[in-house]
Amino acid sequence: MNLVSRIQAVCSTSGLPLLMSERFAGLLDARQTTSIGRHALKGFLEPIEIRAPNDAPLNPVVPSIKGNMS
Repeated sequence: MNLVSRIQAVCSTSGLPLLMSERFAGLLDARQTTSIGRHALKGFLEPIEIRAPNDAPLNPVVPSIKGNMS
């Protein structure tokens, strides 16, 4: 599995349609994205910072998925 697959899983559990890694978000203007926190992703030793576009509706479920290893 790769990082994109793991981020897609966070999309599925959070209800947010578009998420990205901090590294990818770094290619954009910093004001265009918002952190939804660091998430423990299966296959990665350290939690990964995940970001959403600012125009994405933030779902109140997001904080509860931190630490999700599925």
